Amino acid sequence: MKSIKPILVAGIILLIVSSNGIILCAAESPERIVLVTGFEPFANHDINPSQLIAENLSGKIIDGATVVGIVAPVIYGGSVDVITAAIETYDPCVVISIGMGAGLSKIQVEKVGINIKSATIPDNEGNMVLFRRIAFFGPFIRLSSLPVRQIVNEMKNANISAKISFHAGTFICNEVLYGVLCHIAKNDLSINAGFIHVPLLSSQNPETGMELGTMIEATEIAIKTSLNR
Repeated sequence: MKSIKPILVAGIILLIVSSNGIILCAAESPERIVLVTGFEPFANHDINPSQLIAENLSGKIIDGATVVGIVAPVIYGGSVDVITAAIETYDPCVVISIGMGAGLSKIQVEKVGINIKSATIPDNEGNMVLFRRIAFFGPFIRLSSLPVRQIVNEMKNANISAKISFHAGTFICNEVLYGVLCHIAKNDLSINAGFIHVPLLSSQNPETGMELGTMIEATEIAIKTSLNR
């Protein structure tokens, strides 16, 4: 009998007869996907740590799940569109969106997205928005479905400075949290999703910044905790 070798290609297991390459059968693998999203730089910042985190983690295998990292634009509406398109493409079991909080000294794991968008700075297309609803008929709040308290506790156990935050502000970070949770609810998807704010890099602010390696480790902890809740 000819030897049969399983080959994994793009999440599909193909069983091949080694001598002539005939495909005997094909079946989906049980591969899990974690979507990690960051943002491009905005305002007066040339670097956005969230982009670097997403790029560094993309392709890694964490507790048997493959991380897909993407970078979203800092544009009202456009950020959510990019992330929800990625959800449709990759069918993740967990979505962790990351944003930069320039005034932070700790990592903040957000509990709530609110149905308000308002900021005194423009997005990257120059749009200014003051006190508008994200979804006109949507609920006032959407709760993160990540295990927020457990994630923070695990970060603290790893000597990473972190805390629970009540909500993600009212700029595009909040719009992403609220919009992604709305998309999941509307489409009845079995996805746990939430948002994490990180400080500036130490190179950007030596007093309150954080090393990129620490931020990546914290995100890995959030992924592991979310996968094993």
